[in-house]
Amino acid sequence: MQIQRVWIGFWVGWAAMLSLWLSPWARTTGSANSGYDFSATRSQLQAAVAANQPPGLSLMVRHRNRTVLREAYGRLSPGIPFSTESRVFLASSTKLISMAAVMVCVDRGLIRLDDPVGQYLPAFRDMPVARSTQRGNPTIRQCMSHTAGMYGQSRALNDETISLEEATAIIAAENTPLRALPGTDFAYGGVSMHVIGRVVEVVTGTPFDTFTRQTILAPCRMTRTAFTESGEFTANPRVAGGMWSTLDDYMNFLRMLYAGGVFEGRRVLSAQSCLEMRRDQTRGVPIVSSPYQGYGQPDTRYGFGWWLNAVDANGVGVNVSDGGALGTLPWIDYRTGALGVFFAQTSLGSVFSLTEQIRASVNQAIQSSTPPRPRPKTAGVYRPTDGNAYLKLENASGFADINFLYGQAGDLPVAGDWDGDGVQSVGIFRDGQFFLKNANAPGFADLAFSFGAPGDIPVAGDWNGDGQDTIGVYRRGVFLLRDTNDAGPPDYVINYGDPGDLPVVGDWNGDLVATVGCFRPSDGFVYLRDANASGFADRAFFYGIAGDLPIAGDWTGQGFDTIGIYRQGVFFLRNSNTPGFADLAFQLGLPGDRPLAGRWR
Repeated sequence: MQIQRVWIGFWVGWAAMLSLWLSPWARTTGSANSGYDFSATRSQLQAAVAANQPPGLSLMVRHRNRTVLREAYGRLSPGIPFSTESRVFLASSTKLISMAAVMVCVDRGLIRLDDPVGQYLPAFRDMPVARSTQRGNPTIRQCMSHTAGMYGQSRALNDETISLEEATAIIAAENTPLRALPGTDFAYGGVSMHVIGRVVEVVTGTPFDTFTRQTILAPCRMTRTAFTESGEFTANPRVAGGMWSTLDDYMNFLRMLYAGGVFEGRRVLSAQSCLEMRRDQTRGVPIVSSPYQGYGQPDTRYGFGWWLNAVDANGVGVNVSDGGALGTLPWIDYRTGALGVFFAQTSLGSVFSLTEQIRASVNQAIQSSTPPRPRPKTAGVYRPTDGNAYLKLENASGFADINFLYGQAGDLPVAGDWDGDGVQSVGIFRDGQFFLKNANAPGFADLAFSFGAPGDIPVAGDWNGDGQDTIGVYRRGVFLLRDTNDAGPPDYVINYGDPGDLPVVGDWNGDLVATVGCFRPSDGFVYLRDANASGFADRAFFYGIAGDLPIAGDWTGQGFDTIGIYRQGVFFLRNSNTPGFADLAFQLGLPGDRPLAGRWR
């Protein structure tokens, strides 16, 4: 889709200019991607704006690590078009961001989800309960999931003249007695989350506004998101409903959650916390107050900031959203891999059916899509005797297209896309240390850190689907993998293979996630897994002989990786993960070289 440009000369009157601004068909910005047909989605957006339901809106969709739709229609307010850069009020779409900040405290061991709030705020200890002789001790988990027995609203939430500490004192007084015994029902609101914001301040010694900026907004590059329209600090941020943001900012946040807590190679949340946010935290209690009652979906359950629109057999949300009262609705569909952000500035109730239609049409477009074929990966070798890398730009015999010195004798090579630019570059592993470069050229390492131990075999792959490769090691039948390229404990510990097996990793099923595999030199069998978890092989087949070295890559641009072997200076590559003869065979390097695969430019 081309960007629509409208040139307005001096001869055009102000009335004509205003009519352009108010046109429901003024699509301000878009993104064209071959292979996706979003015509049904566009028709829905255009029809809604033409009917003034709503007057303006924007939508951004991301799939397979790229933006596939980014458009805006209509007006934000009289005389101001709704654009893809428009900054809007999130209302309750704030909840998800704030609860992620709370989970940072859980990750750091500062709080536990089942701690009573009174442990940190004495005013909430042994609280009287209306129509009950029991005392209530709401927990952090209950406050994060609207099951704490508190009232939904408070005069303290929007008071800009007080601090969060003062607001919490008012809330404690207003909720004495509690509306209900904690953990006995679900009543949607903002008060209990406000209280948890104060808990964060107590355990961190940092204002909640500042803490959220430091732990969520900054690492996710959410530069235009804040608890105030001006972007200035507030001492009493509306924890459950006060943020302003943009399409791009909120999409960055969703990318982090979808990647299991990692954004652009940096760990923001633990994978466990991201999963916990999608679990049903209501635990089957009666729902006494929920906006979904007005949408005809009264049984919709809640996690931490997420509405669980669909769950798996374990009660984990696989289609989740966080709608705001003014028509904002971010969502992730883990079944299709769709990430979406819908913005309007009208009541969510008036556009809820539209958002349902949009999510359905987006999924249909994705499920019927034929995304562009990726560029094939090509072979290379690393010579441990002298530290030289020799890379080819086609899978054929001949001289190397790229040759450079990096490392020293005895180093082990590892190739990956360390910076998410779509190009793999060579790194080295030396006695438990990684030295990674972002370019296939000699020079100093861009990243250097310790991970693993001498004797380990280095591996690299995109373990969480965030578009960036990270390292790992294989140690006698155990994979130890990191989601970030830095020192620290492994994010995955996977028992797979036998001592003596050689590791081989790749995206075996085309889901953009690299998973583990093993080559057994004793019998030439390959064992591949579709998940980064211990278990039986999803594919097992014979390919190779003793002494071969395994390698994997997408040799033809078909969208998934397949196996290959390197034997005494010759590559034998298969275009399917099945036994059989090589589809490609060519000479590169010398006996003793180590095989590599990547998109080198």
